[in-house]
Amino acid sequence: MNTTNSMQTKKKNILIPLILGIIVVCICVSPFLIIPAVNDFRANKIVHELTEHPLPPNAKIIEMYSAAGKLVGNGDGMDYFGAILIQSDVGYATVKQNYAASGYFVEKQDGQLIKQTDKKLYFKTGITGDNYYIIYKSKLEENPLFWVFDIRGA
Repeated sequence: MNTTNSMQTKKKNILIPLILGIIVVCICVSPFLIIPAVNDFRANKIVHELTEHPLPPNAKIIEMYSAAGKLVGNGDGMDYFGAILIQSDVGYATVKQNYAASGYFVEKQDGQLIKQTDKKLYFKTGITGDNYYIIYKSKLEENPLFWVFDIRGA
């Protein structure tokens, strides 16, 4: 009987530090998993915001793109970028006027490369013709919490 109790005590003595160790590792690792997910969510919110704005006449959304990271310039900080690629036959002036009061930027898109960032970002859609436009918005987050735990912002 003493042997059984002794073995159970040894198992408990090993199990408790093991569980505590797993908890400590989870606490230490979780910011490196949660913060990047939050940053991606913030970039996706920009795209969602762009898609809620009414499209110009005879326009359709071809593709949506979002990114989080150090996208423009050097130094520390987290950039959030959201864009939609639209196709419209109404012309650049009309498309630009449609978004004039929104705070979004509008430019003609002549290839897959997204030129509005320093990083090499690409649309998947093959762009042919001159009736494609990128509507985009970017934000900078200087709060260290959002880039210290996300290697993309350092």
